[in-house]
Amino acid sequence: MSSPREEPMIDIARGDPVRSRQLRAALKTLRDRSNDREFRRLVDDVLAGRRALRDVARTQTFDRVVTPLAHVRRGTRAAAPPG
Repeated sequence: MSSPREEPMIDIARGDPVRSRQLRAALKTLRDRSNDREFRRLVDDVLAGRRALRDVARTQTFDRVVTPLAHVRRGTRAAAPPG
């Protein structure tokens, strides 16, 4: 269990504090770059320890925001026109 000063462990980190910090950083980046208020609230809930990332990742909101980013990263989305 986390003390009041510690950040809550991300559930899918399996107790690994380094992995949890990496996940927290990634989630903060996604949240900060998203204009989707519902997504931002979900991520805030995970970061605060109110929701599990495993559960949030299964929501339509999470899918709507993250799936397009995964496709861009893999290069499966059409390239933007030059200019």
